[in-house]
Amino acid sequence: NTGCRSIPFILQVNVHPNPVVDFSLPQVCLPAGVAQFNDASNISDGSQSSFIYAWNFGDAPSGNLNISTQQNPIHNYNNSGPFTVKLQVTSKDGCVADTVKTLSTIYAQAHADFIVNKENCLNDSTIFTDQSLGKGNTITNWFWDFGDGQTSSLQNPSHVYSTAKTYTVKLFIKTDKGCNSDTANKQVIINLLPTASFAVSSPLCETKTVTFNNASAANAGALVNWYWDLGDGTTFTLKNDNPFTHTYTAAGNYTASLIVESDKGCKSPALAKQLIINAQPQPAFTSPAVCLTDAFAKFFDSSSISAGTIISWAWNFGDPSSGILNTSSLKNPQHKYNAIGIYNVTLTVTSNNGCIASFTKPFTVNGAVPKADFIALNSSGLCSNTDVQIQNTSSVNFGNISKIEIYWDVATNPAVFDVDNNPSANKIYTHLYPDFQSPLTKSYKVKLRSYSGINCVDEITKTITLNASPKVQFLTITDTCFNINPFTITQASEIGGVPGSGVLSGQGIMGNMFDPKIAGVGTHTIRYTFTSTMGCTDFAEQTITIYPVVSVNAGPDRTVLEGGMITLDPVVTGNATNYLWTPNLYLNNNTILNPQVTGVADITYTLNVTGTGGCIFSDQVFIKVLKFPNIPNTFTPNNDGINDLWVIEHLEDYPGVRIQVFNRYGQVVFESRGYTKPWDGTMNGKTMPFGTYYYIIEPGNGRQPVTGYVTLLK
Repeated sequence: NTGCRSIPFILQVNVHPNPVVDFSLPQVCLPAGVAQFNDASNISDGSQSSFIYAWNFGDAPSGNLNISTQQNPIHNYNNSGPFTVKLQVTSKDGCVADTVKTLSTIYAQAHADFIVNKENCLNDSTIFTDQSLGKGNTITNWFWDFGDGQTSSLQNPSHVYSTAKTYTVKLFIKTDKGCNSDTANKQVIINLLPTASFAVSSPLCETKTVTFNNASAANAGALVNWYWDLGDGTTFTLKNDNPFTHTYTAAGNYTASLIVESDKGCKSPALAKQLIINAQPQPAFTSPAVCLTDAFAKFFDSSSISAGTIISWAWNFGDPSSGILNTSSLKNPQHKYNAIGIYNVTLTVTSNNGCIASFTKPFTVNGAVPKADFIALNSSGLCSNTDVQIQNTSSVNFGNISKIEIYWDVATNPAVFDVDNNPSANKIYTHLYPDFQSPLTKSYKVKLRSYSGINCVDEITKTITLNASPKVQFLTITDTCFNINPFTITQASEIGGVPGSGVLSGQGIMGNMFDPKIAGVGTHTIRYTFTSTMGCTDFAEQTITIYPVVSVNAGPDRTVLEGGMITLDPVVTGNATNYLWTPNLYLNNNTILNPQVTGVADITYTLNVTGTGGCIFSDQVFIKVLKFPNIPNTFTPNNDGINDLWVIEHLEDYPGVRIQVFNRYGQVVFESRGYTKPWDGTMNGKTMPFGTYYYIIEPGNGRQPVTGYVTLLK
């Protein structure tokens, strides 16, 4: 307040810029929890290289590790937080700034897991099913290690192992946050497949049992199922490895196969074996007929085999009393029997494939020489055209007749005979001699020779007489129509000159007549049988066809106007082939069913219709021609007997005609329906005055009314 001023004080101040603090938050995956922090701070004077850093990771439990002075530090977190991270920066001029951020991008570790069968079979697909957990994150990648050097990135892969052993399979996963899971480890046992094996017995022959012996091995675990296919449609499953038998009913090549299954669920590959089932030989032999006096019995092998060959024969003659001679290995042996009797002879044959079969049949050693004999059946009525029958009545004191020889005409043909190598008692033999008609009888000598062995034989000869047989001829019968009258059958006759009589038989036959109406439509067989006086018959047959009726109705009688035309309308039922109208007058076409008729004159037409087989059927129709009425214009009703009536010619042909006559006043003086009585010039019995009268005539039948006048004269 004294007015004094102070001396000015000047202070120079330097203002320094503050740092701008910033850093990026990392993405952290547990359990490692490694967080890499990256500084992004700066300052306007560009001196950030001199910054001093002070980090606080917000992870107090980590102690001294919770802070750092590095520019870009790393910190390990042990849980998912969140954490408050603070960065303080001091510039070279001592200016301090900081920033705080929340770290919430720490992700829990995903958990890998999977399901797989603990044990699987070699060459089968092993299926892996993912059971991993993302722990709140999405699984994006799978990393499989199958333990055999093979890997997969599929979620649920399958894998075929090529070697049987125990494998450690590993799986880890990755989430959409880029975090890897833990690693799951499981063991998979790949078991060996079982081995199928079997053997079959020998020899292999059709119809004989074949034994199957199992020789399979489980290789892992134990066998539980045997699946058999024997190649002939026989399949089955066994639960044990016991041997079993099977019979192939036919020779051929069969593929038998076996698949075995272990209790590990593993099946073997099919083991297939080709089995050649060989043909079974069919033993057979022929044995001679022998009697006790024959030197020996010679046996002939007739065995067969469909494929292969028979290589050995073993005979047993059923005669043990003969010692070592009771057997033979020859193909066609012989044996001497010393006593009559029945012996069972057995032949056993063996094929080149070892198939064996036996056959036994009885063999009879007959006794003494047989006694030959026979009888002719119906000996008094033998005919030349029918079989002659003789019955064997030969006998032997023991055994059987072994062979029969029959000479049917030993006198004329002594070298011709029939042989029966399998005769039996009372067996009947037949023979047909040449047919003959002349002479009326012929005789033949018949010899029968009976054998009971090679040298034991007897014979007998008898004479038989045959009667001549008639010979019938039946010529063709012409087919006919149903409407034809009965006629005589003359086409059948006996032409051999053998006496006797004939008879006709068949549908429609009456004696020697044939009636088509009785036989009926269709084809019929007629037989002519001729019987000789000795009872020998012959017959012949012919057929005759009866053609059906065609029903013809030419229609009702008709009328036609003179000069007019109508169409005929007949009714024809049946199979008609053509038509013919007679006479051929006033018709436009007389060969069609419905011709047109022109009215010229009264006429009767006949319609002839031809049916199947040329049969003709007819009917008639009358055609009345209606001529134009001839109307007089005068008449003289004076009772002189001349021209007393008004007679209108042709009007009587119009049954429905109406006639009206009028006087000059229009009064009806005469009227008639139909023309039964001409007008006599009266009205109600009273003679009408002479003069001119008018008329209207309505003929009908399609003709137009006619009008005019008529004059009554004295």
